[in-house]
Amino acid sequence: MKPGSRVQYRTYYQFAPGTDVAATIKPLEARLEASNIDSDTVASRQQQTGRAFRDLTRFLSLVAFVALLLGCVGVASAVNLYVQEKLASVAVLRCLGASGRQALLIYLIQTSGLGLLGAIIGAALGAVVQLVLPQV
Repeated sequence: MKPGSRVQYRTYYQFAPGTDVAATIKPLEARLEASNIDSDTVASRQQQTGRAFRDLTRFLSLVAFVALLLGCVGVASAVNLYVQEKLASVAVLRCLGASGRQALLIYLIQTSGLGLLGAIIGAALGAVVQLVLPQV
């Protein structure tokens, strides 16, 4: 085998209970590194695993935040399109004597109602999926 080959050898050692493994390995670290030998303890593996899960949690939180922002942009675009389509209706309401505030309130109430309905449906679907998914 030459250096750089994709071969790994693993040897496990069990120390007597109460042995300070880190202190035992410390004097050998320079020789181990010179021979390209890596040493791990249970504690260091636990720290690495904890760090990996923390990094994964941060990444998924960032992905969720970006998805939320994209969802907000989509909702804003849909509401803008809805309002643009209703401009003729607003003009008719204004001609019939409705104030600008009244016309705004009509469409604000409609949009809020749709948002509330969507939130209720989304929360219900989320609760159902949360209950069903672990059983799959």
